[in-house]
Amino acid sequence: MIMIKNMLLKNKQDLYLYKISMV
Repeated sequence: MIMIKNMLLKNKQDLYLYKISMV
């Protein structure tokens, strides 16, 4: 459960960084 939550959190960070790099 914690691992999945951690993965989702990391995914959100990656998406966020991706959006920043797109600008």
